[in-house]
Amino acid sequence: MFPYKIRRSTDEARVGRSIRRARLVEGMSQASLAMRIGIGLEELQGYEMGALCIPNAVLAAVADCLDIPVSRLFGSVQDMEEASRPTPSPRLH
Repeated sequence: MFPYKIRRSTDEARVGRSIRRARLVEGMSQASLAMRIGIGLEELQGYEMGALCIPNAVLAAVADCLDIPVSRLFGSVQDMEEASRPTPSPRLH
């Protein structure tokens, strides 16, 4: 089915959401993007959901197809810093 090990992490989920956002901004369907970069629709869906680890070659192909820098798929530095901060414990009153 999928050529890569299924795993879930915040990094894959963040990159997957970035791919989806960039694709939608361009008005492109999943099927169209998948066809243009030479992967299957289910594989692209797995990347966008953060269920699959995205190979560098696929990241480069997505960025090229959507005419954006690869760095945009990783989010802003601020987004990355916020994701790495520990979540504060709720205070009890």
